[in-house]
Amino acid sequence: MAVFNKVKFVYAIVCAVSSLMASEMSLDECREKVATGDAEAQWQLGQRYEEGRGVGKSVIRAVIQYKKAAEQKHRKACARLSELYSRGEFVKKDAMLAAKYRALASGENAESATVESDKVTSTAEERIDEIEVALDWILGRNGKRKDPKIGIRILYDAAKEKPIAKAVFVKRWQKGDLDNALSVLTEEEWELIVPWFREAFAAGWKKAGLIVGNAELYKKNYMVAADHYLAAGRAGLPKAWYYLGLLYWTCSDETQWGMPEYMKSDYKAMEAFKNTLRQDPGYVSAKWDLGRLYLFSKDKKCSDSLKAFQIFSDFYKRDKANKLKMYFYGLSGWFKCLDEYGQKKDLFEKAARVSKGAIDYSTHRKRLQEEREIRRQAGEFLDIIKQAADMGCEPARNFMEQFEKDTSQVER
Repeated sequence: MAVFNKVKFVYAIVCAVSSLMASEMSLDECREKVATGDAEAQWQLGQRYEEGRGVGKSVIRAVIQYKKAAEQKHRKACARLSELYSRGEFVKKDAMLAAKYRALASGENAESATVESDKVTSTAEERIDEIEVALDWILGRNGKRKDPKIGIRILYDAAKEKPIAKAVFVKRWQKGDLDNALSVLTEEEWELIVPWFREAFAAGWKKAGLIVGNAELYKKNYMVAADHYLAAGRAGLPKAWYYLGLLYWTCSDETQWGMPEYMKSDYKAMEAFKNTLRQDPGYVSAKWDLGRLYLFSKDKKCSDSLKAFQIFSDFYKRDKANKLKMYFYGLSGWFKCLDEYGQKKDLFEKAARVSKGAIDYSTHRKRLQEEREIRRQAGEFLDIIKQAADMGCEPARNFMEQFEKDTSQVER
């Protein structure tokens, strides 16, 4: 603690004195002078990188600029590096380097500190540059347009030889910067990155469980896949909950993986989809599939035509011209009417016996109006399904064919 306080004191004094001797350069002037090897410009550019002022924030680039300035005995840069190495901030904690930069900042043992600085700076630049260029593309900084697909290719190539790049790869994926860029990787390359995510998962990066879960799923290790999805979901990754729901859902077209019956559970799928939407209310696929589950599940704990109708009604209102949305809106509404009619069927039949004195006339009229209203609504929803069928919606067409077939059999 005493050493750390001494470092802070030296750093504060050096900065205070130096600020009287040099004013801040503009970014363009700073870059021009950095190109000529100006130590003050290197120091100021390092500060800009560290704070993200006018340039993309990059603590690694900041450290590299500080080291270049330190090689020329720039005292503020030396004092800052001493502080960083003392605390292990942005760099690996190193008491020896901290002491050497502290000595250089105070004008002592400058030769030994400079030699060490040369070695560390060249190593840092060699190790970091590819990663930093990749991040420039991924994040759209330092004059690069944002294009994660270019960045991921550079980062992947760097990660094959540099362990730190693997960690950066996984970290950027966890932050969502690589979601739409992973498609550039080939199947063979995917197999190579899975171990990186396994290591990250074992190290406590639970969101990495999504990638590991996918790998286990394709190996048909269903329970292992489910465990990884669960861990990633609990770590705050909505997509992991969604995939877990698809894994459990017996009605889904996406779950044709030969999963054993004991793993299938509409109830678990429903809870997983709900968790997806709790973490991300705008997760469209989860909302859509939750509606389908409510509509088609044979599990009484999950089947709910009213909830299905509420979900598909929202989709339909947003896009009434979409034939698939028309179909599910009409179908869910039609099922809602059937369920409502079934729940009141006894009341309707009882009302029909008014002439025998089973019920008063006013109640008979009320029940009759309710029955007619339900039938009217069912007819409207059926018309919507027919419109979807006429527009070429295959599920709607199949439904109408079956409905007409069933109706003709009843009439006979």
